[in-house]
Amino acid sequence: MSRKIFLSFLGTNNYEPCTYYSPDGFEKLDTRFLEAALVEWRCSHCTKDDLVVIFLTQEARKKNWENDGHGTNNNDMIKCKGLRQCLEDLSLSVPVQTVDICDGKSEAEIWDIFDQVYSILESQDQVTMDITHAFRSIPMLAIVLLNYAKALKQVSISGIHYGAFEVLGS
Repeated sequence: MSRKIFLSFLGTNNYEPCTYYSPDGFEKLDTRFLEAALVEWRCSHCTKDDLVVIFLTQEARKKNWENDGHGTNNNDMIKCKGLRQCLEDLSLSVPVQTVDICDGKSEAEIWDIFDQVYSILESQDQVTMDITHAFRSIPMLAIVLLNYAKALKQVSISGIHYGAFEVLGS
């Protein structure tokens, strides 16, 4: 049986809470993380045999995976939930795994990220990928990687998502 696998790259910005909507009517109110909305929407029926994978640079882990990772201009801590806590609060049965990655600022680092993502995938996986907060080169890498995995591991693509936060304007 194929597993459902959700892949996302967590960024470092201090994201603003907003509401995300899906075309089928799902709505996630007042969340800082599109990943939490997508996991709730796409993985609510997942089981312990499926998998959520969040790829993290050291800075993303510190700023957005853990709680209270951002500060003000005066270096005062901003109290806010990190993505880990947001995913735990969903109480879903799907396991969540983090994978530490490099920044992807060189060709060698980009290939390293490619290898890390590809090694997570298993034959016949049904893949959903979020590219919203990925470093600029990652979405291009994802296209190549997913096509490669389709050919060699017979994965299927359930969705590639981009949360258009900038639609909110300033």
